[in-house]
Order: sequence, then C-alpha cells, then structure tokens
Amino acid sequence: MARWKRILVTALAAVLLLGAVWWGSGRILPAVRALSVPKEVKMPVLMYHSIHSNPKKAGDYVITPEALERDLQYLQQQGYTTVVMSDVIAYVLQGTPLPEKPVMLTFDDGYYNNYLNAYPLLQKYQMRAVISIIVGETDKYSGLDENKENYSHLTWDMINEMMQSGLVEIQNHTYNLHKTGGNRRGVAQRRDESSEHYVETVGADLKKAQDRIEEMTGWRPNTFTFPFGSYSRNSQVLLEELGFTASLGVEGKPCRLSRDPACLIRIPRYTRTSAASAERLLASFDG
Repeated sequence: MARWKRILVTALAAVLLLGAVWWGSGRILPAVRALSVPKEVKMPVLMYHSIHSNPKKAGDYVITPEALERDLQYLQQQGYTTVVMSDVIAYVLQGTPLPEKPVMLTFDDGYYNNYLNAYPLLQKYQMRAVISIIVGETDKYSGLDENKENYSHLTWDMINEMMQSGLVEIQNHTYNLHKTGGNRRGVAQRRDESSEHYVETVGADLKKAQDRIEEMTGWRPNTFTFPFGSYSRNSQVLLEELGFTASLGVEGKPCRLSRDPACLIRIPRYTRTSAASAERLLASFDG
C-alpha cells in the first residue's frame, strides 16, 4: 500500500478509536476548531447543473440560459453579492468580512454548456461562481474535439480561461466516482466495505482528482462537492486527511456561517430546477 494510503488508514483508525470526530453532531477535530463568536451570516447557496438552450430539455437538473439570466438579474436587483468558497473559508477561519448580502452560485458536474451558456452571463453581470468538476470527464473531453451542448464536459483550456477571469472557482467532484453502480452511491461507503478499503478506494480517486486539477491549473481545491449529497460517517475523516477545508452538500436549507469550522461541513444548497427560480427559492430563504 502506498505511503499516503497507510497514513490515511492509520489516521482513520486513530480518530475512530479516540472518538475525536462525531459525524453529524457538528463536532470536528479540536486542532481545526475556531473560537465561537455570536456573529452568524445567513447565506443562500444555489445549486445548478446543466444550462441548455433548448427549453424542451428543462427539468430537475437543466434550465435555460434565459432562466439563469433572470436569476442573476434578480440577485443583482436584490443587492446580493456573489462569493466563492475561498471567501467563505476566509470568513470562517480568519474572520475576513463577507459582503452585506452574500450569495453563492454553484454548478455541479462541469458540463461544457456551463462554459457555453453560463460563463458569458457571469461575465455580463460580473458575478462569480463555483464549478465542481468530474475530473475524469474533463480529462476525457480535453482529448476530444467534441463540444456538444447535450453531454460534453469542460476541457482544461476552458477551465483555465474561466479561472483566469477571476469569476470562476473550480472544486473537486471526484475523478470517476460520480455514479451509483457497484453498490456505491457517489463516495458513500458500501455496507459490506471495510474502513480500510473505503479509505484506499475513495481516497485514491479524490487524491487523483486533486493532483490532476493542481497539475492542470496550479490550483488545489479546498472544497469537496459530494455527488448526490451521499456520504458516510468516515467521509469527513477522509476529507480532512486529504486536506479539504470544506464540503458542499445538497440539503435545501439556508447556510449559516459562523467562526466554527463545523459550519463548513456539507454546506446546504438549494437545488435550482426549471420550476424553482432563484426568486422563489430565496422567498423561502427570507421567510
């Protein structure tokens, strides 16, 4: 077993033995806990996927560019300022102020149509966003001359262009585990799987994605985005050992930020479907 795998397995066993991490209770390793302060920032986080020009394809995970533009216009009119995960982490860990009305736009999976249809709108309105990529798909499509709005994924050239604009932050959405086959859903631990095998298998995929993103962009993601929102009690230990500071979940409720690093675990997000506009979702948020 490679050295990093042995380290992960040893650390996982030690943490579980000592009970230093209580998954789901909001308690994390004391070494990374910040002093709690009364101040709290309530922030909406919107989750998008595919942005497709054909209205007939609109649904739970697809909206049109026109719908996205209406969202951006609404957020602008309401005085929201977009932030990315690095801003959120800086607030929690260092006390760096956030805008008066922060909002975060996230795009999962890294579809080519995010570059084709969403990126021009981010440029038009000077809004920032987080795109979490399936790195194996980016590697695949970077070697193909196949930019199809329906199914293609971002290439490294597109990613670097968007990152250099300062409008897009890239995060990790696995290398090749965004699937539900083989009794595993995303990065969740299988019922019949040992902790050692889980750490070795999932850890290898996530580290491969981290290394590849850093190799191709010079940036090492600080946040892991859970595919399908699926996780296990050992997931947080693994993410910490791999150096992630935060993670994104899918629970549809407000994100409440404080100076406690526990608030960075599985940050909740509102799913933007074709039937639920930003205005509608934020009406619930404000209510």
